[in-house]
Amino acid sequence: MLRCVLFCLLTVVAHAQVFEGKTLVKASLLADTTAIVPGKPFEVGVLLEMEPGWHTYWEYPGDAGLPTSITWKLPEGFVAGPIQWPLPHRVLEPGDIEVYAYKDKGLLLTAIVAPEKISETTVTLQAKVDWLVCAEICIPGSANLELSLPVAHQAARANAELFDEFRAILPAATAPPYPLKWTKSGTSLDLTVSGLNDAKSVDLYPLPPKDEQVGHPKNGPIQDGKSTIALGEIGEFRGVLVVQTEGGRKGWLVSSGEQTTVGAGTPAQVSPAGWSATGLWQALLFGFVGGLILNLMPCVFPVLALKVVGLAGTAHGRARAQAVAYTLGVLTAFAALAAALLAARAAGTAAGWGFQFQSPVFVAAMAWLMFAIGLNLSGVFQIGSGLARTGQGLAVRPGHIGSFFTGLLAVVKGLPLAYNRDLQEDKPPVFDAFDTLDACLAILTGSIAAARFDVARMQRALREGFLEATELADYLAARNVPFRHAHHVAGRLVHRAVTRGVTLSELTLDELKSEHPAFEADVWQALDPETALERRNVIGGPAKAQLAAELARWHALLSERGCVLSELAQRYHLRTEP
Repeated sequence: MLRCVLFCLLTVVAHAQVFEGKTLVKASLLADTTAIVPGKPFEVGVLLEMEPGWHTYWEYPGDAGLPTSITWKLPEGFVAGPIQWPLPHRVLEPGDIEVYAYKDKGLLLTAIVAPEKISETTVTLQAKVDWLVCAEICIPGSANLELSLPVAHQAARANAELFDEFRAILPAATAPPYPLKWTKSGTSLDLTVSGLNDAKSVDLYPLPPKDEQVGHPKNGPIQDGKSTIALGEIGEFRGVLVVQTEGGRKGWLVSSGEQTTVGAGTPAQVSPAGWSATGLWQALLFGFVGGLILNLMPCVFPVLALKVVGLAGTAHGRARAQAVAYTLGVLTAFAALAAALLAARAAGTAAGWGFQFQSPVFVAAMAWLMFAIGLNLSGVFQIGSGLARTGQGLAVRPGHIGSFFTGLLAVVKGLPLAYNRDLQEDKPPVFDAFDTLDACLAILTGSIAAARFDVARMQRALREGFLEATELADYLAARNVPFRHAHHVAGRLVHRAVTRGVTLSELTLDELKSEHPAFEADVWQALDPETALERRNVIGGPAKAQLAAELARWHALLSERGCVLSELAQRYHLRTEP
């Protein structure tokens, strides 16, 4: 057995990520067993040990970052499960960026099942691991790790202390031993956790679907054994409840969309999203008022008038029956719409009310239809009277059938009015953009009008910071030197100038030639800022001729709209002459 342990320790291949002389991440592949027993599962872990102050990311990284990924290359018959993610920590990065990450070290566990028969005496497991490690900057890292284990009929535990440490902070799929109460207020969701008398802190980590960003839960203080966590505007929440006690941190997977069991079989108090008693009655009330308003709209009221006239001379009992038929027509129309929405969502489409108006094809078809209707109304062509009166013919049919189709037709004709909110959702950002642009123009024009330029200082600044380095590269490229090579030459000259403490213009011609023989005496003219600007005499370039042409173009464009130009001049205190 001792030989197996030594074999295991000797065959772990570690990898170090080094940056500027510091080992940021040390990656290694470990197993919880000294040998592989055919047909028996075992666990391996990718251990990432980080430099103090640096961190890697959890399954859901938060505002930024990338989760660590593991790609396995296993012998035939071996099967690896998904990554088991231990509890991370909330980390606040520069710029108020909140992430979920591992500090110091993290062990990502994976269960592997061995086949019933293994012909080899030694098995090598290979894993390609990719991570992103961050502090004030982020640096991607990767490693190809290997772990060789002997095949035996029995095995002992290995790395027990490390594996037990991280298994203890794996989120449990069982119900937490704390009563949970999910409450929905409008579109905001809250979670109240009770029974926290022995808890030091409570937290909630979100686990949204892949590539989806959600807000961060806001933890409330623990008072009288309770804490309320605000989740903000979210439909359904899935995540990890984390409670810190004297015994350490524990986590449980929780979801607002399902009934969980807490304590000794007591059901958790879950308020289904959007269906509290108050919310339901409020929705019904607003729906009733909206229906009354909708029935008074010009496109709906005439349809109702047809049926009202028909009911005027109808007996009371018969009128009630036709009202029921009308209601069934309305409900049938809405049921058909709901079925269409559910079918679209089942097919993978993010469909909502009025979703067809988000389709360019549908919008284009509607535009052509409106154009055709306009031509028809203008007398260019005529639609058969039978087709034109299809809806009216159905609505004026006697009896319950006519009432049914009146209700259905009222919904169909009123549908465009219900899309108003959906179709206006993109308008506030557009209007905000115009308001922001208007404010920026006022600020910039006022700033520019009051600005005073220190030309001498600006000219001195042109000589500092090696702005003319690109001119050296362009100079060589114009003499048939490949630009990639010219770029390297310019970089070496910048390094020489930095070492000597001079500018590029203060280097001698011999120093330039020592880097490349293509340099001649006219290189000094190429380094002159005025010459560099005039050489960029292309559309959109900074040459004086291009700037003058652009100013003239805009003046002519605005002059074509005299009222607009005068309004701009008055608002932003602009001169209207060239």
